[in-house]
Amino acid sequence: MPPDAFALDTSAQLVIQTVMGGAGTLLGPLLGAAIWLYLYEGLQALGDIGPYWKLILGVVFVILVTVFRHGVAGGILEFVRRWRKDNRRAVSGAAPARVVATLDVMPSEPHAQQGMPVLQARRISKHYGGLKAASDIDFTLREGELHGVIGPNGAGKSTFFSMLAGELDATSGQVLLRGQDITGVGVTAVCQLGMSKSYQINQLFEQLTVRENVRIAVLARRRGPYRSDLLRSLRSDALDGQVDAAIALVNLGSQADTRVAEMPYGEKRRLEIGLALATGANVLLLDEPLAGLSPEERVSVVALLRSIRGGRSMVIVEHDMDAMFELAERITVLYEGRKLTEGTPDEIRKDPAVQAAYLGGMDDEPA
Repeated sequence: MPPDAFALDTSAQLVIQTVMGGAGTLLGPLLGAAIWLYLYEGLQALGDIGPYWKLILGVVFVILVTVFRHGVAGGILEFVRRWRKDNRRAVSGAAPARVVATLDVMPSEPHAQQGMPVLQARRISKHYGGLKAASDIDFTLREGELHGVIGPNGAGKSTFFSMLAGELDATSGQVLLRGQDITGVGVTAVCQLGMSKSYQINQLFEQLTVRENVRIAVLARRRGPYRSDLLRSLRSDALDGQVDAAIALVNLGSQADTRVAEMPYGEKRRLEIGLALATGANVLLLDEPLAGLSPEERVSVVALLRSIRGGRSMVIVEHDMDAMFELAERITVLYEGRKLTEGTPDEIRKDPAVQAAYLGGMDDEPA
C-alpha cells in the first residue's frame, strides 16, 4: 500500500466519514463516505463558494453530528424504531390486550424426581501454572433446589462458576449435567442442553431495546449456533410469545421498547436475569444477581428470584449473606480455591470454620 494510505489526513477522513454515517452500524460508514465524498468534490467545483469549501464542509459535519447523535444511519434507525413503537402503541390501544404466553421452560428428564442430582462437579480443578485457582471441588445441585455458593474475595467462586457454565476448561475433573459429561463442550452446547447463566457484569446490547435483547436470547436456545436461513424474518407467534413472557416475568413490560442504554442499573440487572430465563433453561447459574443494587432494588430482585423457582434448579453466587441465608436451601462455602464446607443455611451460619474464613482467622487454626 502507498505510504499516504496511513497519512493523518486520510485517517481523519475515515474517522469523520464513520462518525457522520453512524459508528456501530453496518451501512453507516458507507453512507458517511458517500455524503463526505459528494460534498468534498461538489463544493470545490462551485465557483463562487469554492474557496470556502472547507468551512462549509466543517459546518455540515457539525450540524450532522449534532442533529444525528448516532450518525445519519443511526438517526434513520431511531426514526424507524420510534415509528414502530408508536404503531404498536396505537394497535394495542385500539385492540384488546394480548394475553402473554407462559414462558416455555425446557422439561426435565421424564423420570427426574425432586432431590435427584441435576448438575455435578467431580473434583474439578483449574490451575494456571503454579497458581491453583480451584482445587478438587465436589459439588451437587439437586432437582428443584436453590443452591448458594459463597466465599470471601479470592475464594475461587468465579473460576468455579465459569467451569460449571462451560466458559472455562477445567484442568482436571468432570462436570455432569443430568448425567451427561459437559466438561469443555462450550457455552453454546451447554445452553442447548438447558443450562444458562447470568453475569455479574451485565452482558447486554446497550443500543438495542429490551425486546431485541430478549429476542437474541430466545434465538440462542431455539435456533442454535448457525442456520442457513439466517436472513429470513424472525417473526413467529411462538418466538414472540417467549419474548413477551420473559419480559413480563422480570417486570419490564413497560420498558419493552426502551433502549437498554436509557434504563437505570436496577432494571438492567433484572434484564440480565431475563436473558437467562428467556432461553427456557431449567438449570440457572446466577452470578451475583444483587451486585450494585440499592436496598429497594435488592428486595425486588430477591422477590423475583423466589418467583422463578418453579420448574428450575438454580445455583447462585452472591456476597449478600442475608439474601443467601434467606433464599438458599443448601450452601457451599469456598475458601482459597477449595471447598471448605457445605450444609443448610443454619449449619453454615453456626460453622466455626466459616466464621473464621470470613473474619480472617483460618491461619490461626491448629493443624
